[in-house]
Amino acid sequence: RNQISYVLVALLAFQHPIASSAFTPITTSSTKLLHSRSSLSLSAAASAAVDYNEQITSCKQMLLKTVDTQAEDPAEVLTALESLEKLMRQKRKEEGTDVAQDVLNNLNGSWRLIFTTGTKKTQDRFQTKINYFPIKAVQSFDTSSTPFKIENGIYVGDFALLKFGGEFEFDLKK
Repeated sequence: RNQISYVLVALLAFQHPIASSAFTPITTSSTKLLHSRSSLSLSAAASAAVDYNEQITSCKQMLLKTVDTQAEDPAEVLTALESLEKLMRQKRKEEGTDVAQDVLNNLNGSWRLIFTTGTKKTQDRFQTKINYFPIKAVQSFDTSSTPFKIENGIYVGDFALLKFGGEFEFDLKK
C-alpha cells in the first residue's frame, strides 16, 4: 500500500477549511459526462454516482470523528481511509479529471497531521495500522508554483523544531 496516498486522502478529508468542496455531489455537467458514456445508462450512472458520493461522505464523517476523538478503532480508521481512496479513484474515473483537479486545488495550504499509517514494519512493531501523531506536525502544499512545492515541519507550539521541503508531483489521471 502507498502510505503517502493514504496520508493525502486523510488530509483531504479534514483539517482544511475548503476541503469539503473537493468532494461535491454529482453536478449536472458531470451527469452529462456520465450520460455520454455508452456503456452506462444515465439512471445507472447517476445511481452509482450517488452511491459513491454517499459512501465518500460516510468515510469523511468517520475520519472527522477520528480527528475529534483520536480514540476510534484503528481498523475502522484504516478501512475508512482505504475506502475513501478507492471511492475517490472511482469518482475520478467516472467523472473525469475535474475531480482530481478539485482535489489538487483544495490541497493547497497547510495541514496538520493527526494520524499516520506508517510503514508495514512500523505497523508490525506497534501492532497497529493507525498511529495518532503525538506532536504537532504540519505539511504545507503550494500548488500555485511550478513545480509544486511541499514543506514539512515539526513544531512545539508555533516554534518550528524542524522544517524541510521539496517538490512534488500530482497525477490528475490516477
